[in-house]
Amino acid sequence: MKKSPARKEPNFSLRRKAEKKLEQQTDRLRDLSKNDMEQLIHELGTHQIELEMQNEDLRQAQVALDALHRRYADLYDFAPVGYFIFDGSGLILEANLAGANILGVS
Repeated sequence: MKKSPARKEPNFSLRRKAEKKLEQQTDRLRDLSKNDMEQLIHELGTHQIELEMQNEDLRQAQVALDALHRRYADLYDFAPVGYFIFDGSGLILEANLAGANILGVS
């Protein structure tokens, strides 16, 4: 298998850590019987499918979360009343469009 450079693989450091852990466990794997090895391969395949399903669920949740974020950002930005976000000293950090109109700024 050809390895891609670190800059092209976003989880390169995670993969490197996993490979290092695997190297530490290699001695245990050498002592496994054929039956144990087949069971381990089955477990790993099952685990991989579970992770892929969880990953897909997370992607769908992220899409839904992004849609909700856009919806509530639009509700905030285009509300007919002025909304302001202040810091601890009373400085205005953010304002919606109505708030900007009240202050006379764009």
